[in-house]
This record gives sequence, structure tokens and C-alpha cells, in this order.
Amino acid sequence: MQDNTRKKFIHYWELTIDELKAMAEQGDAKAQSQLGNRYYKGIEIEKDLTTAKEWFTKAAKQGEKVSQFFLGLIYLHGYGVEKDEKKAVEWLTKSADQDFEPAEYCLGKCYKDGIGIEKDLDKANELLSKAKERETKKQLELKNSKDNSNEKELGSLSQRIAFSEPAIHQAVMIS
Repeated sequence: MQDNTRKKFIHYWELTIDELKAMAEQGDAKAQSQLGNRYYKGIEIEKDLTTAKEWFTKAAKQGEKVSQFFLGLIYLHGYGVEKDEKKAVEWLTKSADQDFEPAEYCLGKCYKDGIGIEKDLDKANELLSKAKERETKKQLELKNSKDNSNEKELGSLSQRIAFSEPAIHQAVMIS
């Protein structure tokens, strides 16, 4: 007997702009995040950092960790907004608190270098170690998996960080 109560898994990256907009306007945080990403990168729509930030903000306020991470990057580098390192750290912290490795890594670098927050090498090492440990675990899961259909999700930290070039690369290269 099939369980009809389970939600259908949606591959948001496969949806059209119109489909994403319809879902996003109804409050779907994942659709809002994906729509923000499309505007951020100019995928199937003209690049518009202001609109990207608006969609990321809507999703981030609902606790969507990827959008929180992107907002952190937007404020960290001043993409379409006035650069605000303190606000960047606030958003990166919210994302890192949900165990999102790229946010943990970027936040760890902020603590290491005193960017937007007081320098704290112990906190930096804690975050950077946590991100590395979580990444190693995911790599082992992928290696031991017979079904590599989750490869996109379980890719290496550097591969997942690269998905938003150049912003994430720049965030990671903070020195």
C-alpha cells in the first residue's frame, strides 16, 4: 500500500521561472530561495541583485538556511546593497546554526579574521572543524551509497561552495 500522506519531493531547480514565482508568491520558502538564486545568477532571467535580495530575505525570514547564507554573502561583499559586515555575520550565524557547512566555513573565517565580529580564534576553529567534520561524514555517506542520485546534495564542500561563483569563492577566500 502506497503512503499518500508523504509530500512529493520537488526539484526546485527544474521548475520554470513562472512556476517558481507562483510558488514563491504563495510563501514557499524553498521556491523563494531558488527564485532569489536565479535572479542572483541571471539564470533564465535577467540578473537583478536587488530582486534576488528581496526573495532571499523572504525565504531567510522563514528560516531557510541557504537564503540566510546568500544574504550573508550579499552583505559581506556589498552585492546590490551597502556592505555591512555585521549584518553579514548575523545572517551567516543563522545559517550556520542550522548546520549549513558553507555558512559555518564563512563564519569561521569571519571569526578568524575579525570581519564583522570580534576576532575569536577558538570560535573560528570550532566552526571550521565542525564544517570539515560534517563534510567528511557526507563524503563517507556518498562513498558508501549504492545510489548516487544524491550526489548533487552530497558533493564536496568546495563543489557546493562553487555553486554561486564568484560570491561564495570570494567569501571563502577572505583573508
